[in-house]
Amino acid sequence: MSGLLLPLLAIITGMLAAASVVVKKSPDAANLIKKIKPYEAGIGAASLILGILKLLNIALAFRIGLIWGLVYISCVASCIVMGFLLGYPVLQDLLLDELSEDARAKSAEMYERLTPYKVTSGLVAMGTGLYLLVIGIIF
Repeated sequence: MSGLLLPLLAIITGMLAAASVVVKKSPDAANLIKKIKPYEAGIGAASLILGILKLLNIALAFRIGLIWGLVYISCVASCIVMGFLLGYPVLQDLLLDELSEDARAKSAEMYERLTPYKVTSGLVAMGTGLYLLVIGIIF
């Protein structure tokens, strides 16, 4: 079951990050997105933490196969980017208040630089998460 956590979290965070695109393609998804939107920051923080932890498994992913490894790396990277972007409010409350003014400024700068990639990263996460979920269930 823990092998399915990353793909499921990637799909959920991808839907939140790319909500405008998802709603355009599937208007029925708007209701689901509206229901999980209040938990966006917490889901983002969980995605960031899980993505960082899954970085340790990248070597194992390439032992399974090149395509699996590349999809796995894409999923982990997009989870980390979206986790930072969606979980920024939680991270700011928990961690950044403890940091120096310079560290907070650098964090805010990084947030601003990554924001344009939010939708793209969300779409990548949904695609790679779906691929890993289907392959994980089949095998």
